[in-house]
Amino acid sequence: QAGEEVKVTMVYNLTTAADIDLHIYGPEGRLVWGRRYSRGTMGGQAGYNAVSWSGRDLSGKVVGNGLYVFKVIRGGRAIGQGVIVVLD
Repeated sequence: QAGEEVKVTMVYNLTTAADIDLHIYGPEGRLVWGRRYSRGTMGGQAGYNAVSWSGRDLSGKVVGNGLYVFKVIRGGRAIGQGVIVVLD
């Protein structure tokens, strides 16, 4: 729920291990959160990856209601994406 800390798990598969950037964009299209995952670690390993987001933006504030898009980025190119819905 908006205003409360939540835990969202994003799941994706990679064909090969790679350095990965995971970005989350808010309803207005602005980057609200991002993290880098190193090749071979959870988030950057070949096969199954599951990474968590607390529902907080880069300044530590809990995000509001809306539709958020996450992008899996390798080498500066989005290789996957998904949608997160935050509702009260």
